[in-house]
This record gives sequence, structure tokens and C-alpha cells, in this order.
Amino acid sequence: MISSQITNPKAVESDQIKKRFDPMGRFFVIMICTLSALVAISATTIALLAITRPPWHGSTNLFLAIYGLKLATDPLSGVFLLISGSLGVMVIPHLYGYLRRNHLPTTTVIAIPIFIFTMALVPLANSTPTFFFFWELMALASVPLVAAHPNDQSGRRATFVYLAMTQLGAMAILVALAIISASHPGTPLAGLSALSSRDSNTLRSLAFLLALIGFGSKAGIVPFHIWLPKAHPQAPGPASALMSGAMVSLGIYGIIRFCILSLGTGAKWWAITLIVFGSITAIYGILQASVNKDLKVLLAYSTAENMGLALIAIGLFQLFRILHLPNLAAEALGAGVLILVAHGLFKGLAFLVAGSIQSEIGITDLDQLGGLAKIMPVSTVGFGIAALSASGLPFGSAFIGEWLLLQTIIHLPRDIGSLVLIGPIALGVVALTAGLSVLTMVKAFGIGFLGTPRSKRAGEAHESSTTMSTSIIALMIANLGLAFDPGVINFVILHLSESISGVYPRIALGSRISITTTSSAIFPSIGAALFIVGAIAIYLIRRFTASKRPQPLDEIRWGCGAKELTPKMQYTATSFAEPLERIFSDILVPRRDIETDAFDSLDLIVKRIDLRESPHDAIETALWNRLARALDLVASQFRRFHNGSLIRYLMLGGLGFAVVMVVTH
Repeated sequence: MISSQITNPKAVESDQIKKRFDPMGRFFVIMICTLSALVAISATTIALLAITRPPWHGSTNLFLAIYGLKLATDPLSGVFLLISGSLGVMVIPHLYGYLRRNHLPTTTVIAIPIFIFTMALVPLANSTPTFFFFWELMALASVPLVAAHPNDQSGRRATFVYLAMTQLGAMAILVALAIISASHPGTPLAGLSALSSRDSNTLRSLAFLLALIGFGSKAGIVPFHIWLPKAHPQAPGPASALMSGAMVSLGIYGIIRFCILSLGTGAKWWAITLIVFGSITAIYGILQASVNKDLKVLLAYSTAENMGLALIAIGLFQLFRILHLPNLAAEALGAGVLILVAHGLFKGLAFLVAGSIQSEIGITDLDQLGGLAKIMPVSTVGFGIAALSASGLPFGSAFIGEWLLLQTIIHLPRDIGSLVLIGPIALGVVALTAGLSVLTMVKAFGIGFLGTPRSKRAGEAHESSTTMSTSIIALMIANLGLAFDPGVINFVILHLSESISGVYPRIALGSRISITTTSSAIFPSIGAALFIVGAIAIYLIRRFTASKRPQPLDEIRWGCGAKELTPKMQYTATSFAEPLERIFSDILVPRRDIETDAFDSLDLIVKRIDLRESPHDAIETALWNRLARALDLVASQFRRFHNGSLIRYLMLGGLGFAVVMVVTH
């Protein structure tokens, strides 16, 4: 009996699972998921009230003794609260199944409901001290999610990079908020525009740039995106879904709230800066996604691409406000909001599927996956819908937002000089990004889910648990619902545009989507109905004519004498992206390692050549690694002052105090 237990790996695994998930552990997981669900449901309820009801204001003297906590709701806060809350509700079942199957550090598990709670607090802040307090709470609560594998060297590095970028952004935000509300720190956010208008243009421009850097680092805007491809592979699947689908969107919220609304109309170059950063982020993000073979890294770079598109829409919104084109401004804002809402749904779905694959198989390398369509059908359909949406194609949830963005750019007035170049460039960026998105998602879905398994672990996988599949199915329905009937969030667009722009957008969302100022219109519901009817008709025709068709011949086409296909005969993610990598080699700068094995010592007769090619982030190497070395050099110079001399320490302290007094005076 004892020997059978030792030699039977399934029995040992069963005993380990029972030992790991004892009743106390199960109660702990249920408690964590219940708290997370309560927070997410409350956030969703408050969001719907904030969008449809008049603004609400409240305050308390707890936590912040000087200014107190000031809270408020308006349609803008309601939109981003809705993204966080609704995604959180749908992620909870997957979270439960993931925690029951995978062992995570206690700090990581406890941080999940805290993270959801702090994400809900950020849009509710109504003063700069309250906002920064909630923002830092959210940033710190997300760190344990990235540190889910503290014993892994790559996990520790990812945590360090994420924490460094988070605090770099926090410092920029702190200085920007100090400039914006220097005279009245406790002023409600809605009143900051009147105060900032009294400041000089130089101060306002400085605050704009600092706020863009700070919030852009959270949104993954290039060049502050380097934490994205490092943090997401380390975070659990549900945490990645929340961080990518909801948290990064709050970076865009900060840009709208402070770079646009709190600082007033501003200069025209502010809007152009937003469009330029958005364009660079969209193209660079999707290029990196197209050549990466790790599924979670690919999705992380895709997140940067979507945030870039949203930033282009927000930049156009600001530009149209400056040019006194309120209708176009409302349309651009509506397009940006639709892109963010769709991104929360399809990217949350994609990361949940990636989490299921990581949980069941233990790998996310596309070159080692394949054949999952037969093994994991629910996850396959879920990722297919997410990939369709991420591609911006019809019947995908992101198609409507990107179509509205394109229509806004196409119908720009041609008699305004500043729009002569911006329009064609923005149009080209969006079109190129859409094309590369299709290629990237075809690679991710085709290589990862179709074909035959490329590794033993992929071949032995099975579908995730029922609870994990529940979240995937819920997000599938949400994505299809938004794609086929975007009228479900029509009230969100109307209330938000009216509250910010002062006009209702000339957009009709429903079974027919149109822009009333132009003749542009599409019919997603009719298209969906025709697609479903056509699919049913093809199925019925094939079924009733099956007996009349000859039996299929089970042979390998163009097999050249081969009896069976092997996994090595398939395309890999690396080979699929190789042509694109060649075209954009100056931007991607792939790393190539060549090892040669020869028969002789002079390497004249080559026996074997191994070529290893891997993508890497050129911006990280060219900018951040050099900056890190420079900071290390400066820090080494400051170490000379650490000689233990009390007199020197007192002198430095006095000098620092004098500098602070001069600056504050």
C-alpha cells in the first residue's frame, strides 16, 4: 500500500492538492473572493448612479487630517468606475478557480480585494490630496500582484521595474498636482480649471508634461511602457486581467481629468503632443506584440497599442476643443471611451484565457503550445473572440470604437491649417495599427490554439475548471453584446459628452450606428443576424448532403512521402513573425546569437550552426538601461559623503533645510 502511493504520481498529486487546499484554505479563498465581489458590485452600482444621476459630493476628516478625504461622482468618474467594477465582477469566478488550483503568496491573495477597492476609489477622489492618496494606495496594492513569484529572479526584477516606474510616475504626478493646486490644495477638481487659468503658461505647460509622464507611465505610454511586458507574465491571470483591463485605463482617466479638464483649454501643442505620443505608442506596441512569442508578453504590448489609440482619440478631443469644434470633440471623446470600454472587456478575456493556459499547462510560450482547440474548447472560443476584438475587425467589440475614430479623422475640416497634416498622419497610424493587429492576433490564435501540440505538456492539457470557464463565458457574452448592440452603452457616451463638451455627440448607437453629421453608417446587428443565418444554413446544407458526398481521403496533402505530420513541420510564432521582423528591423532590433560547431579546430568544416533570434525592447536598452547606469554612477559619487562624520551630516542637513526654505519662500 505504501509503495503504491509512492510510485503512483497521481495519488501523490492528489494528496498534495488535498494538503494544500484544506478547509481553512478553502474558507480563506471564499472570503477573499466574496470581499472582491462585494467591492466590484458596489463599484458597478455607484458607477451607474454616477452616470445617470446628478453629481454627488461628500467629505470626511478621516485619514487625511489637514484637508480630509473629498469624494464626488460625475459621468467621467462613472465611466472608469464602470470599467473597473464590471470587469471585477466577471473576473471573480475565475479568481476563485485559480486560487483553488494554484498556490500564491498570502500577500498576493490579500492584495487582490484591496487592489479592486483602491481602483474604485481613484475616480471618486475630488481633491488633489485625496486623489494622490488613493492613487498611491492603488499603486502599492498592485505591487504584490506582480511579486507573485518572489523566488524567481525574473519575478524579482519585474517587481523592481514595476515599482520603480510606479514611483517615478508618482513623483511626476505629485509635482504636477502641486503646480495645479498650489494656492488651494483642497479645491474640488471641478474648480481647478478656474484656478489654473491664473497661472503662467510656462507653469501650466510644465504641469501638463509632468502629468502626462506620470499618468502615461501607468497607461503604458511609450517610452514609459517597459513595466508592461515584465509585470504581466509574473502576475496571476486574474490579476493581469484587472491590471490590463482596468488599471491602465485609469492612466487615461488621469490624463483627461488633469491634462485636459483641470488645466483648461491649453495650447494647441498640448493636443498635438497627445496625438504624437499616442501614435508612437500604438505603432511600437503592436510591432513588439507581433514579434513576441510569449502569449502574456504579446498581450501586454497589445495593451500599450490600445492605450495609444485611446490617447489619439483624447488628443483629437482636446484639439477640437481648442479649435471650437464641439461636435467633432464629442465624437472623438465617444470613440476614445468606446475603445477603453471594449479594451477592458476583450483584454480581460484574453488574459483570463492566458491565465487558464498557464494554470493548466504551466507555459505561455506559443512555440510550445498548439492543438488547444480540441483540448480546451471554451478557452479557445474565448480567445478567438478576444483576438477578433483586438484586431478591430467587424463582429469584434473594439470595431465600433476604432470605426468611429477613423470616421472622425476622415471627416476633419479641410479649411483649418493645423489639421492638414494631423489628419492624414493619424489616419495612417490607425490603419497601420489595425493591419498589424490582425497579423498579431492571427499568429497568437493560429499558433497557440490550432494545429497539433508542440510539446508534451500542451498535449496533456485539459479544460480549466467550471468556475474559471464561467468568467470566460461571461466576458465572451459581454464582448459579443457590445459588438452586436453597442446601444447598451449609448447612455454612457451621451451623459459623458454632455457633461464635458456641453453637447450631445452626433452618434447614434444601436442596431444602426451612424454619425448624423455625415452619411457614415453601419449595421452590426443586421450583419450579425446575416452571419448567424448563413452559418446555420451552411451547417444544415452540409448535414443533409453528407450522405451524397464521397468519403474523405485521409492523406497528407503535399506530404512528399511522409506518413504523418510532426509538430516540427508546423509554423512557429517565431517563423510567422520573421518577415515582419525583417521589415522593421531598424525599430525592433532583434537579438541574434549564432553558435557554430565544427569538425576541426580551425572551424573550416562546419558541423552544425545554431541561430537563436529573440526580440527585445530597443527603447529599454537605448534609454532606460543607460539612464540606470547614469544614476548608479551619480549614486556612487554620493557614497563618498557616507563616511560616518556627524559634522558633515549636520552640515548637509542644514544646507538642505536652507534650500527648502529658499524654494518655498
